[in-house]
Amino acid sequence: MRLVRCALVHQRDLAAMLITLSSLSKAYGDHQVLRDVTFTMHPGDKWGLVGANGVGKSTLVKIITGEVEPDAGSVQVSAGVEVGYLPQMLAAATGGPSDLEHWLRAGERAFVLKRAFNNRLGIRRGHDRLPERLLRPMANGSGGRVPRMDILLREFYRERDWDWDTGQPSRESLLSLGLEDVAGDLWG
Repeated sequence: MRLVRCALVHQRDLAAMLITLSSLSKAYGDHQVLRDVTFTMHPGDKWGLVGANGVGKSTLVKIITGEVEPDAGSVQVSAGVEVGYLPQMLAAATGGPSDLEHWLRAGERAFVLKRAFNNRLGIRRGHDRLPERLLRPMANGSGGRVPRMDILLREFYRERDWDWDTGQPSRESLLSLGLEDVAGDLWG
């Protein structure tokens, strides 16, 4: 197990601090995920947490939001500062799960529903067009070539599992997304 010590402190006016973490530590059983983490966030700072699975990124965020208590150390949040993070906010806003797979599936459902709606309005494969900027040779690296719509469209339809003749999402793809009513409407 490799532990990373983190001590990032800006030399700014402490009155302008938003959040200060002092000597935070957290372990789950014998697995120490945070040890002596100290830093201060100021207005305008931009932070990112990057690291392998299991090194404490989510735990650190959950400690800052108050969802998890540290084993040692303290978190100070300035008056008027609200702390939240995206999974927490998405779950609160939607009342549903906030994992990546859920949101990818929701995006896929929305994309396929839009296509099915357009199909009901009479929009078919013959209406599909590339954006105008893709129909001109690119400035760098294209050698003056323009993408071939027929090749791109066929590959796109194959990846999306759309019917080549109608441009409709396949019955199977609709069913796999839980869109039985839409499948029945489009395919009978």
